[in-house]
Amino acid sequence: MPKVHANSDELRGFAGQLEKFNQDLNSMKSHIESRFNGLDWNDPAYRKFEGQFKQTMAVLKRFIDDSPQHVRLLKKKADELDQFLHG
Repeated sequence: MPKVHANSDELRGFAGQLEKFNQDLNSMKSHIESRFNGLDWNDPAYRKFEGQFKQTMAVLKRFIDDSPQHVRLLKKKADELDQFLHG
């Protein structure tokens, strides 16, 4: 019989934390983008910072967009683990 090295409750707990983190991150990302867009700043340093800021926001957006898939996977694995262990 194959050995299982996972705890379904921990997987579900982590999935829930990741889901909450994603919601919070999305809210904070929207807030900071709004604040950035409201800045009264326009010089060469701003344009440099703007490019870097937008790149960082794109990375956060990719994480926000991808993490629900990770949550679903974790929950599915927890269900499969329970089924395997408890029939």
